[in-house]
Amino acid sequence: MPNIIEITTINNIVANKLYKEVLIQNRLDTFKSIMQYNDVEIVKQVIKERNTVKLVLDEGHGKSTFFLKRHTSPSVKEYLKLLTRFSWPKSAFNEWLAIIRFHQIGIPTMIPVAAGVKRNMLGLVRKSFILTQEIRDAYRLDHYLAKWLRRPLSKEEIQKKRRLIRQLAQLTRKMHTMGLNHRDYYLCHIFIRNTEEGGDFELFVIDLHRVDIRKKVGNRWIVKDLAALYFSSLELPMNTTDRIRFFKLYLQKDRLSEKDRRLLRQILKKTERIARHTEKMYRCASTVGKQGTC
Repeated sequence: MPNIIEITTINNIVANKLYKEVLIQNRLDTFKSIMQYNDVEIVKQVIKERNTVKLVLDEGHGKSTFFLKRHTSPSVKEYLKLLTRFSWPKSAFNEWLAIIRFHQIGIPTMIPVAAGVKRNMLGLVRKSFILTQEIRDAYRLDHYLAKWLRRPLSKEEIQKKRRLIRQLAQLTRKMHTMGLNHRDYYLCHIFIRNTEEGGDFELFVIDLHRVDIRKKVGNRWIVKDLAALYFSSLELPMNTTDRIRFFKLYLQKDRLSEKDRRLLRQILKKTERIARHTEKMYRCASTVGKQGTC
């Protein structure tokens, strides 16, 4: 069943009603208090204008872990770069909307707590944030598979792998069928939680900052998502049979038509482009500092 989130407002932020008291208890009930909160551990900061931090807050009579993403306006250079790609910078609130939509259609994702946006006189976003609660006892899917999928696999482990492939294919198909494309759909952005032996896994799609909400996901975006997933599995002990099984389950077909094979070829070509781009970025990172430019 979809997890329906009841939204409320507290001062100048929006919040999940279930967490209203937590925010008030920790004095995080205004946009300013959240943006200036500094008792945190930095988790990720790829660019200056955007970071993700971890914080531990009082919740009732105990403590819980939360993640806070804070965005500030990109530089003029970044704006121009995006415009040349016919794109527009997305605020943290975009992720809030995507998370709510995922919950509405029953795709497990992060637990939304609060979000806020500040705009300038022209209506452009100056600052924004999103606060989510930790997905407890869950692991990045790429890390989980790298640790678990070590050959030779027993019959039970093979069956377990096939159940996981089936679930991932069904989840991905549902996401696309419901008009959502991730745009950053790597295995590291899927979390897994073990359930009872022999049962289904719990899979969570995270990092929804770039998600598009559409009436229909076009072929271009399907290829992009599936290629990212394919690329992030290349270093894992998965074989061609595993990948074809996923593709057939995603399409809900026992046999591939010529149209399906064309789609698969597009995915493989896109995977190769991702690999070349990734290699270039690694080379770039290794030369910065030595030569000063890339």
